[in-house]
This record gives sequence, C-alpha cells and structure tokens, in this order.
Amino acid sequence: MMGNSQHTYVISLKTAVTRRNHIINEFSQHDVAFQFFDAIIPGASLEASMASLVPNLALQNKLSAGEKACFMSHVELWKKCIDDNLPFIHIFEDDVLLGKNAPLIFNDSSWIEKRFSLSEPWVLKTETFLSKVALGKSAIPNFHRFRFLRLYSSHYGMAGYTLSQEAARCLLMLVKQLPVQALNPIDHILFRTYLNDSNPVKVYQLAPAICVQADRVEKNTTLLSSQLEKERTEVRVKTKEKKSIMAKLIREIKKIPLAIKKLGFKQVSFER
Repeated sequence: MMGNSQHTYVISLKTAVTRRNHIINEFSQHDVAFQFFDAIIPGASLEASMASLVPNLALQNKLSAGEKACFMSHVELWKKCIDDNLPFIHIFEDDVLLGKNAPLIFNDSSWIEKRFSLSEPWVLKTETFLSKVALGKSAIPNFHRFRFLRLYSSHYGMAGYTLSQEAARCLLMLVKQLPVQALNPIDHILFRTYLNDSNPVKVYQLAPAICVQADRVEKNTTLLSSQLEKERTEVRVKTKEKKSIMAKLIREIKKIPLAIKKLGFKQVSFER
C-alpha cells in the first residue's frame, strides 16, 4: 500500500476477523496505508487502562463494559500519539467506509502542515454521521474541494477523525479529571459536550467528509452490525428512569428551541 502508516490507526478487536478483512480490503482499494490497533476488551486490560488514564470511568454504570472498552481504546491511541511523538494521528474504527478521494487526505501530510499549527490543540472530524449539524466558516484555506469548517453542534460517531499531539495531551488531561456523571460515550464528549469557544481544543469538520460508518449508508447490511449498539440499548433499558407526565411534557417543551435552531443545520455529505 502507498503512503505512511505511522500516523494511521484502525481500532479493531484481534478476534474480529470479518471486520479486519473489511478494513484490509477497504484501505487497499484506496491505497491508504494503516496499522491495526488492538482494541481494549472488557476484563483486566480494561480495568488497568481505566485506573491509569480515566479512573472515574470504572464507576460510571450508565455505560456498558463494551462502551468503556471503546472509550479507552481511543484514549490509549491519544496516549500513543504522545508517547510515539507523532505530530498528529488519524484514528478510525473498523466499520468505516472511505470516500473516493481518501488518498489525497491520508497519504500526504503536507496539507495538514500548511493549514494547521502542529503546536496547537485541534481535532478534525473526517467522518459524517449523515445527520444535520451546525457548521461555521474558518480561516483555513480549502484543500482541493475539501473545506475545513468549525463544528458547533453534536455530530456523533468516532469512525474517523484526526487530532494533533497537543489535542491528545489536552484531551487526556480532560478525561482524567471528569467526574463520573460527565463520563458519557466518547463521541458525546469529543463531538458534543465541549464544542464551544472556551474549549482550548478547536473542533473542525471536513466537508465533504471522507469517511462514514458502514451502517449509515448500508442500512440493510448485517456484516458489520454493531454489538456496541446492542449493549447500549440494554444498559439504557436497565438504567432508564420512569418520568411523570409533567416531566415528559417539560422535556418535549425544551426540545422546541432546538428544533427551531436546527432549521439552519446542514448535512455533511459523503461520496463513495
């Protein structure tokens, strides 16, 4: 494969043969070099990872063991970015699909060095969840047809993103200090909770996106079905609190301003 795999990692379980074969085929078709990063699994390795890097995560009962393992797999890669002194790192999950211009983005880092300061904390979401989001212009010049927009609203998914070493350092400090109640799924933290100008880590959106989760565009496929989503549903059922009619009414009323606000949101496109 072309390119340098030093900066490009795909999180995947060692035992996930189908998913690993999918990634090998997908990245080979696009001539994008990569390395697998063995995902953390529930058990002793997860407990050790949490104790070292995010101690309060072990106390969060609203996340399944699988969600915690996913959380820590990303955190461990942030740490690797620092330990290996990588100026930036491309991170993927093993259900990702790449767009037709993927080599432009992932095989040559010169566009990053010309547009982003490697001494500053920033995250570039290269994925789209195909939901409508709030975006704003940035001063970063386009690269071919790709724009680098500021992300100002929730945009879930962790299938593809790039971050600087300084962002990895800031995020490691952040998650280590978060109280139990603030430890939500990792994509909620990175691409929802801290999307504001007071956050030292600036979050950008690549538009059009260069990758997407397989189940967002191939709705009927079971090849890469999400075990994590099944676990999330089970945990939600177990921890769901019964609400009074008044509480439900208040919840619906609170949704109205957001619904109005979302009228100006736009979908980030993806081209296969």
